[in-house]
Amino acid sequence: MFIIGSPYLAIELNALALCVSAVIIFLLPNLELRGETVIAEKVSIKVIRKDWREILSFSKSNMHITFVYVLFSGITVFMTALDSLEAAFATKVLSLSESAYGFLVSIAGIGIITGSLINALFASRWRTNILLGFGAIFTPIGYLIFAYSQEFIWASIGFFYINICLIVWKYWLFNFFSK
Repeated sequence: MFIIGSPYLAIELNALALCVSAVIIFLLPNLELRGETVIAEKVSIKVIRKDWREILSFSKSNMHITFVYVLFSGITVFMTALDSLEAAFATKVLSLSESAYGFLVSIAGIGIITGSLINALFASRWRTNILLGFGAIFTPIGYLIFAYSQEFIWASIGFFYINICLIVWKYWLFNFFSK
C-alpha cells in the first residue's frame, strides 16, 4: 500500500478492514447448543493429566489419525521455520527493498483470499483425503518456485501459489481433525 499511497492511507485502510471484519464476526450466528450447560473445570495438574490420558488412549486406538496428525504437524513446523527465512531470502538473495518485500507479502495476501474463495466455492465437492495429499505435495512446490526465483515476478508467483495451497490445505486439515 505504501507504493500506491501514503503510510496514513495504509493505516486507515487496515483500520477499516479490521472494523469490517469485526462487524462480520458480530453477525455470525451463535452456534452454542441452547439448553445445555457447560461445566468448566479449573485448570490444574489433575485436569492436565486426565486430558493427556484421554489423548494417549485416543491415539492408541486411532493410529491412522495419529499418524496423519503427527505427519502434518511436522510439515507445519517445517513450513513455519521457512516462514522466518522468507524475509531474509527476499531481501538478501533477491535484493528486494523493504517496500518491494511488503508488496510481495501483499501478493501473498491475495493468495490467501484466493484460497479462501476456492474453499468457499468447492468445499462440498472435494474429498478431504485427496485435498490433504495435494496440499502436502503442492505447498512445497510453491516453496521451490520461490526458492529458485531470481526475479520479483517469480518470487511473487511462488508466494501467491504457496498461500493458495496453504489456505486450501489448512482448511481441509482442520476439517479432517474436526470430525
